[in-house]
Amino acid sequence: MPPGFETSHRLCGSCLTVYGADARHDRVCVVGRAGLWITVAGWTSGLTEALRADLRMEAPSAAGLLERALTILVRRLIDGRDHSSMGIVPVPMASSKGSPSGLALLVRRLGEGLRIPVVEAVERSKRGSTRGSVAQGRERIVREEYSVVATRLPEVVGREVLLIDDMITTGHTVSGVARLLLSAGAAAVFPIALDRTASQRVLQRLASVAPNHCPHR
Repeated sequence: MPPGFETSHRLCGSCLTVYGADARHDRVCVVGRAGLWITVAGWTSGLTEALRADLRMEAPSAAGLLERALTILVRRLIDGRDHSSMGIVPVPMASSKGSPSGLALLVRRLGEGLRIPVVEAVERSKRGSTRGSVAQGRERIVREEYSVVATRLPEVVGREVLLIDDMITTGHTVSGVARLLLSAGAAAVFPIALDRTASQRVLQRLASVAPNHCPHR
C-alpha cells in the first residue's frame, strides 16, 4: 500500500471501490444509490483471473473449489434468515441460448447444497462485451440486453433473491439486474460475487498517488 494511502483514500462499503477521501463518492455510487451492498469473496489477482476464465467454460475444472468458497460466503450472509423465502438467481454471462455457463452450473449445485431454489430468471441477449467497457457503456448494455424471463416471474415475486455474479467491476451490471428483479416483484436483492476486480479508474487513482507502488501494473 502506498505511503499515506490509508488517510488519502476510502473504501466504499456498498460497491467496494476505492475513492479519494475528499470525493463525494456517495453521489455517484451506482450500487449505493440502488440501495445495495455487495458481498465479495476476494479481490482480483492472477489466480482469480484464471478462475474467472475457467468459470466461463462449460465444464470448469475449478468448480469444486469455487463451489466451496461460494457456499461459505452465502452461508455467512444468510445465517439466521428464513431460507424458505429465498431464491438464487445467477447473472447470465452471455446469451441465454446454448449450453449453460460454468457459473450457472455452479449456482445450481450451490442451490442444491443449501436447499434454496435456483431461478434462472434473467436472460441476456448479448450484443457486446462488458469487459473493458466504461461505466456508462455497462449501464447501457444492461438496459438494452438484460431482461426478466416472463415465465419465471412467479418464482421471483415476494422472494429474497441472492443475486450471484462471477466478477464485480463498476457495479452497473449487478445493480441493473437487481433493479429488474425488484421491479418484477422481488422482496429484496442481495448481490454476491466471487471476486471484485480493480477497474481502470481505481488503477488510475492508485497511480496518481504512487505510480511505482501498485503491484498489479
